[in-house]
Amino acid sequence: EGCLPGSSAKDSRRFQQQCSKCIQRYGESKKSKPRYFLGKGRGLAAFVPTQARYLNTEGADPGAQDYKSKTDFWRSPRVMDRLARLWGTKNKPGNIRYREELQIKFDNSLFPDNSQERLYFYIGFTFHGVYAFDP
Repeated sequence: EGCLPGSSAKDSRRFQQQCSKCIQRYGESKKSKPRYFLGKGRGLAAFVPTQARYLNTEGADPGAQDYKSKTDFWRSPRVMDRLARLWGTKNKPGNIRYREELQIKFDNSLFPDNSQERLYFYIGFTFHGVYAFDP
């Protein structure tokens, strides 16, 4: 099985190659907003655009103001029901290893301790590559 749920190893290698090309082209030091998140669907339905009503945290969604923190938003049923929540292992500062095949960046200030912690997260697709949200 491949790196992402429901994918083959060949698809995973291709995905990782595309991520590497993006990082080479746009750099990896900058963090940009995600354009898509990995959802629970299959095929193209697995890509959830950030413009989806239930992901909008900036007021266009009537329920967006109900969250006191980012954690409340990410752990809300409406987000958890639609996005795939994955787990990986923190293997170095700012990196989560997912299924031995993929290194995913994340905000290390959330878990600064040097450890092999198992972290659950959402995958966001940015112009600068794949990024783990809400670890």
